[in-house]
Amino acid sequence: MSVCACTNTCKACKETKAQLEIHRLKELLCVIRECAVSDFDDRAVKLAGKGIGDDFHIPLSRFKKILESL
Repeated sequence: MSVCACTNTCKACKETKAQLEIHRLKELLCVIRECAVSDFDDRAVKLAGKGIGDDFHIPLSRFKKILESL
């Protein structure tokens, strides 16, 4: 993904960033489902997030809410 000169403040960049976050969340959920993790703790989130990239950050509480809503 190329970086535009607007420093990611324009509507197009914000939408692209949101789409990327959604894609990474889906990847994270797939990894956790494959591992059959039933107790979602910090360790499970760290293990699942290893293949996604260092720039992926999500608070554990938000992650739990997303999983509970599925």
